[in-house]
Amino acid sequence: MARRDVRVDNRFFEDVDLAFGPERGPDGEPSADDFIRFDLFGIAEQVAARFDELPAEPSAPGVRTLVLTGLMFQQAAVYAAEASDGVVYLIGLEVEHY
Repeated sequence: MARRDVRVDNRFFEDVDLAFGPERGPDGEPSADDFIRFDLFGIAEQVAARFDELPAEPSAPGVRTLVLTGLMFQQAAVYAAEASDGVVYLIGLEVEHY
């Protein structure tokens, strides 16, 4: 199984901004910056290593889904798609918070 080159699309960052605020919450809820610092690299690594075995998203042809837990969230679905040049882009994120 080949390790894929993974890049992050702007749509993914828009979803990060929607899921996490620009600042930490009053009770220590993580910010978008916390997610990017502590979880994004690990997510990209998992997609790079496992893209070909990830399940296809039935409602979006060509999109695969990684479901995982992280440091800044309880569970997340990460959506990734392969471009014509073989590069995989992280294109979406849905988060369930602690």
